Amino acid sequence: GSDLRMANLRNASLDGANLSNANLEGADLRDTSLKNANLAEANLEGADLREANLTEANLTGAILQAADLRGADVWQAEFYDTNLNKAQIEGVNIWHTKRSRADLWRIWDEPD
Repeated sequence: GSDLRMANLRNASLDGANLSNANLEGADLRDTSLKNANLAEANLEGADLREANLTEANLTGAILQAADLRGADVWQAEFYDTNLNKAQIEGVNIWHTKRSRADLWRIWDEPD
């Protein structure tokens, strides 16, 4: 996959992008549209995804440890076997996501 560590992709339109296995550790993805994007097995550890559009994105097996997802749109996103350990999800509605076997241990949902 692509190496996009610490990349500034703020406000980018990446709808339908194939970023499977990409290394996006620490990337700035605020307000980025990733609708229908394939992020399977991607490393998004510590990424800033505030207000990102992840509608129907495939995050199967992705690492979102310590990622900031506050305010992100995750409608029908796939979180199968996804590591969300210590992710910040304040204001994120995960009810309509697919999250079988997702690691939701110690998710932060309190404000800073």
